[in-house]
Amino acid sequence: MRKGVFANEGGGLFDTEEAANLFAETQLAALDGEDSPQAQIIYRGPEQIYLPVEGDTYYSVYTQEEVELETRIMPCKSTTGGIYDWKTVNIKSDTVFKIRNFGSGSDYWLMFNFDDTNTNCVPVAETNILWYWGVKRGRSSILNKIGTSSNTRERVMNIYRAVYAGVGTDESGSISGNKLNGYRKFLGKEGTGVWNYKSLPNITSNIDDFMYELDDNCPIHLSVEIRSTAASDGYMKHSAMAFGYAQSTFPEKYLFVMDGLKNYGRFVSTGYYDYFSGYKIWVA
Repeated sequence: MRKGVFANEGGGLFDTEEAANLFAETQLAALDGEDSPQAQIIYRGPEQIYLPVEGDTYYSVYTQEEVELETRIMPCKSTTGGIYDWKTVNIKSDTVFKIRNFGSGSDYWLMFNFDDTNTNCVPVAETNILWYWGVKRGRSSILNKIGTSSNTRERVMNIYRAVYAGVGTDESGSISGNKLNGYRKFLGKEGTGVWNYKSLPNITSNIDDFMYELDDNCPIHLSVEIRSTAASDGYMKHSAMAFGYAQSTFPEKYLFVMDGLKNYGRFVSTGYYDYFSGYKIWVA
């Protein structure tokens, strides 16, 4: 814990006058009943308290730095126009790569496998990634948490409930910037020897960087978005587990994914989307 944070002496929660002033402004806005971003305090877990500055810029109480945060709700509306079946994109069999020990589609979970009416693609993608690391790669950090029940659904629900809560999913969807909190909720803080991630930034023209990371036999939590007037915030979004790649006869490169909609792998084309990013997830 940083010096002075939640202490009884010194600056208490706020180590700087700037942070204290921002907090005071936030409280006044809330008391005045203003329907304004200034009436919001963002809390995303331990040492993750942020105060609004302007737009997507927030002030971190703990690091005393301004950061960019995604605070939009991700409703996971259909983006299946850019996700294709094998035959549709004429995949060349000799170009297909899949990460180590990846099983058949029956080993993975779809959005309608969960009886929660608020099921969202973000926790489903995270459930599939953690299920892969535990069941297909034998990671004890996951197996010890999901139990040894002969009821497979009961075991996978132990993952799903945790990541669902971690990403803050509700009937509206999931908060875009909360994806990593699902993994933190289930496995604990990253970088402690249990798990870690690598951020893969937005790309719109090629997937070579993603292919390179998949060659390391780690799945990717893939996020795609397309601009659309049909969505309330102007975007249609989807999350999926990327587990490989392939090339078509055109030729065009595609990512191989479990998209939460079909019980077999499908292919994602970068050219269909305005925003294409992800997290490479590694578990010890």
